[in-house]
Amino acid sequence: MLAPETRRGLLWKLALLAVGVPLALLANALRAAILGVGVETWGAGFVREGVWHEVVGWGTWGCAVVALMAAAVLVARWRPVN
Repeated sequence: MLAPETRRGLLWKLALLAVGVPLALLANALRAAILGVGVETWGAGFVREGVWHEVVGWGTWGCAVVALMAAAVLVARWRPVN
């Protein structure tokens, strides 16, 4: 999402990818855990009925996007020591 919009080199894009993949896995695990706690607490209707499934999905996606943008800023500021 961010890599094609930049005019940086391949190394920067690979670093962003290296951060993005584990971040996506972590966000999905967090989403599943939140939904699992909701099902254990309020029953299966928590996921089947209502908007909670969507709210949790969009919320974790938004957090992951913010974290990815923060990682992009950190990677952009990083300069290897020679």
